[in-house]
Amino acid sequence: MLKSAIKSGLFLLIVGICILMLKMRSFERGNEQALAVRALTAADTSFFFIGSSRVQKSIDPAIINAHYNRFRVFNLGVSGGSFLSNCVMADFIIRQPGHKILFIELAPLLEELPDGVFTFSRQHGLSPSQAVLALTEKQSFPERSMLIMNTINHQVFKAVSVWREAREAIGYKTEPDVSLGYQPYDRNNSDGTASFLSWNEINGASAEPIGLERYQVMIGYLEGLAKRNNSRVVFFLPVTIPTKLERSIVIPLYHSISDTMKLGFPAPFLEHIAREEYLGDANHLNRQGANAFSGMLVPLLERFY
Repeated sequence: MLKSAIKSGLFLLIVGICILMLKMRSFERGNEQALAVRALTAADTSFFFIGSSRVQKSIDPAIINAHYNRFRVFNLGVSGGSFLSNCVMADFIIRQPGHKILFIELAPLLEELPDGVFTFSRQHGLSPSQAVLALTEKQSFPERSMLIMNTINHQVFKAVSVWREAREAIGYKTEPDVSLGYQPYDRNNSDGTASFLSWNEINGASAEPIGLERYQVMIGYLEGLAKRNNSRVVFFLPVTIPTKLERSIVIPLYHSISDTMKLGFPAPFLEHIAREEYLGDANHLNRQGANAFSGMLVPLLERFY
């Protein structure tokens, strides 16, 4: 029994050392990647589009960059992204050198960060926990504690989940990580256009905003951080929202934001994009929709740089 326990202990020690070595190797790669990001964002102006999988599948940086070829354009859409993860990504980017304009999607505030944020932070030597700590400084202690604990728990879990790194370390080819960045959707949905937002819905009478304080604290934090770091934050609504609950949150939130900090979609824009053939599914544009959406965004961005 004792010998078995000793063997188990030695095995766990060896596994722990292997994990530490792998994570140190990953951290070294992360530092190299961080230098690459700083070099990219040190251009005169960089555009960053940050949001959920709706951003990931609907905004093609190449189309926008073709019109603003003196700028860098990045899609940082994250699969499973929420308002919290959008703000964490924004915190990372604002702190990098260069003049940056961040277009941030409005979404519900979920208390768990998606895998794409941890992948990005690990590659660039960044800490999601530190970003959440800064974003929630003015929130109540219980709310802040819950967010921090969830983030640390997930971050620790990701730190010990080294299966991908282990396979790469021995030269095994792994599939590319598709949890972050532009990923066009080639399928077509034929279930109608009910998920599209209309100009009347956005600008019509709406209920009083309820429970938006946590969102507004984070928006205020990012606004101040941006001013101190030669940057600007601009918030926008997604054009597709399938659920009434999300609409009841993000539309009042949109109206609570200063006009200088939000991107509005004119009625003709929303009418044109609301086509059945542009949907990959009820919540995401397909490649054809992404091409149209990205092209129509170009003139709307001009007033922000």
